[in-house]
Amino acid sequence: METERNCHLKSCRYEIIHEEKILVTRAKEKGLKIALQRNAIWSASPQNLKKQFGDRFNITIHQLLAFNFSETLYFKFVVKAMKAFFLLLFYFVITRASAQQNTIPLTNDTAVLNTKIFAETIVSGINDNYEKAKILLGWLSNHFEWKATDYKKRTVKEIIVRKGGNCFELATVYMALLKELNLTYRPIAEINIHKFSEERGQTAIQKVKESGNRMSVFGKQHNDHRWVEIFDEKTKEWVPADPTMNIIGFDQWLKARAWFGERHTLNDEFSSDMIAPFAIYVVSKENKSLMEENRTLYYMGSKLDALYNNQLSKLPSWAKWTNGLKTLSAAAKKAFEGEENLHNYNDQISKLANVYQNLKQEYLAFQKNRN
Repeated sequence: METERNCHLKSCRYEIIHEEKILVTRAKEKGLKIALQRNAIWSASPQNLKKQFGDRFNITIHQLLAFNFSETLYFKFVVKAMKAFFLLLFYFVITRASAQQNTIPLTNDTAVLNTKIFAETIVSGINDNYEKAKILLGWLSNHFEWKATDYKKRTVKEIIVRKGGNCFELATVYMALLKELNLTYRPIAEINIHKFSEERGQTAIQKVKESGNRMSVFGKQHNDHRWVEIFDEKTKEWVPADPTMNIIGFDQWLKARAWFGERHTLNDEFSSDMIAPFAIYVVSKENKSLMEENRTLYYMGSKLDALYNNQLSKLPSWAKWTNGLKTLSAAAKKAFEGEENLHNYNDQISKLANVYQNLKQEYLAFQKNRN
């Protein structure tokens, strides 16, 4: 989705979008309106501005926020000088970014859509493969919208023309464009503890009757989700990337999907409703029903524990948590492959949801006592 920024050259303010330290300017000028991506203007980040303008750009976000451009009671001359400099600087950045955005070949005709050119245009000028994956993810997340599942099969081009889809469709487009860029990726299937919904549970029961056990991957207190892992050549590890929420990397993923604090993503409601994954599998590219590798304990065990400085594994509920993950992830694999009805495990899912909450309370109590 695009966020339209009205740009006026007489007044400027800066803000931080979510946790990413990406600088966005709102400048105003008569008759000038520029449509910007909410947080995918890579050239406007402090790091890239530093690269482009060298030592002349050595002011931090916090220093920028300290300036109040609408009031000049103090340091009037310095503020005016800085204001003029940054207005010119960001006018240049916005114009360049907008011009680049306008060249991206979106079309409503699948016959003329070239996915390779489409992908290459989005990451034009980027050399690092991880940055390509990140920019591509940001562009898709901000221009394509999540749409509820309607159980229709669509090609990659049809999803692109539709400019949105469910999590499976968004991940499918992302993987197709990663492939066009020769970037290494693999599909991920997940089932999570979800906000309780009796209506969703009844829908899931009916779908299982109509189509079999594979439909049991969602129910009254669980839901399935799809995303991607990309290979980071620098760290030599597979890292998460989710186009539905515009999150990439372990820190973003854990703080959007697993930790005990507030969750802020492209869609806060999604990340809050999907309480915690209990099954994470690498899916075969050749056979979408085949789960090749169980990554559940890696993400929801070792990585989650490491996020909290390995304190979670010392808490009373930790053993129940990891044992519950082992049991339910094994059942989830069979459900993905059509061999088991996961609805038979509703009680275990409910118990694991309680264990997660107990683990959270134990950690908060530990923190309080330590302080």
